[in-house]
Amino acid sequence: MNKTFLYLNILLITFFSVPSFAGSCAKIKRACLNAGFISGAWAKGIGLWAHCINPLVQGVRQPAGAKLGLPVVDTSDLEACRNRRPQHTQAPEFSADGSKMTVKKAVTYTASSSIRYYKFIKTAPLPAGTSYLSKLSGKVRLLQSGDYTLSLNSLMVADKCPNENHGPFLYYDKQFYDFLGPVRHNLAQFILRGTSDANLNYSFPSPIPVSGCLVFIFDGGPLSGTSTFTMSADVTLEFDQSESAKHTRAPVLLSTGHEFFPAPSIGTAMAYLQPIGFKSELKSIYGNYSNLGANHSITEFYVAKGGCGTFPQKQAARVLKHQGSRATLLRYLPADTQLVHTIDKKTSHGFAGLIQETVSQELKSSVNLEAGDCLVSISYAPAGAKLSNANFENQMKYFLLPR
Repeated sequence: MNKTFLYLNILLITFFSVPSFAGSCAKIKRACLNAGFISGAWAKGIGLWAHCINPLVQGVRQPAGAKLGLPVVDTSDLEACRNRRPQHTQAPEFSADGSKMTVKKAVTYTASSSIRYYKFIKTAPLPAGTSYLSKLSGKVRLLQSGDYTLSLNSLMVADKCPNENHGPFLYYDKQFYDFLGPVRHNLAQFILRGTSDANLNYSFPSPIPVSGCLVFIFDGGPLSGTSTFTMSADVTLEFDQSESAKHTRAPVLLSTGHEFFPAPSIGTAMAYLQPIGFKSELKSIYGNYSNLGANHSITEFYVAKGGCGTFPQKQAARVLKHQGSRATLLRYLPADTQLVHTIDKKTSHGFAGLIQETVSQELKSSVNLEAGDCLVSISYAPAGAKLSNANFENQMKYFLLPR
């Protein structure tokens, strides 16, 4: 899904092997095969999808390292293949006074695969000039028909709107990010599993200056077999039009951590470390909380003064997550570490299931951070929790206001 899904994304994607992609799409695949591109050979620079089909269908350059040039294909086949799947969209609706903007976007797709995810970019221009986002509400939804499907849906702000892609991207790689372009804010992300939805209602503690483009990234697919699925978002942005909003500092939105698989042999807790390099105030913690295969899960958020503690270094200092027991992870933190928030969730039944909801918590009093401090989140299954192939994947964010 996102960068935390690398363990999934390294799997080969052979999108054009789907039987329903006949005619024009099959001609493009055949041209790539005839030119020498090979399914699964992306590491050699001759990957069927990465180095041939995707550049042709997306109309972008081949990624660096391509060993073969693109074959010549009929432009009518390219256009027909791009339009093979209807991509539902709706233009933004603005309130009469310009204080609100409602956007509806959706992608419907059919896939036959095993742990393969398909990424679509949808966009909506923001109001001209700079607006000050104070509230984000609405619904993000996944509908499926067929094999069990999951999706990651991201809502971002970019300086300008990228093109909306027709065929899907398959990796969060350089090719994808070149197509997407620079992103200013990653506002929110949502993990959805099976037919489900997430209601969002975020009131930000300080307005977020936004301009340019609202960008949706819909990223989903079945775990195996065939699924037809729709990923959609119906969101409303509310803007603070007061004079004081224009003088607020732009916040920084940081990830609190992503996913792990609790396992008694490794540890049923995971710590995510976020070093802070600037003076700021921690104002709120918000996002999507989604844990599967557990009947009880807890995430704790800490502020560690002066650094991230004594966690062992792994693969150089870039690795900022550690799995083990909660007691062991806590011992690595400085003695004066401050617990600032706890999310404690249980299923309504006694067996392991899905815990999924949107969380928005403004801290009772903001916490001043100095350069060199560390934000730490620890997710864990407490003693007595029932686990069954559990996967904790929380798309939570820290709302920091520089000072």
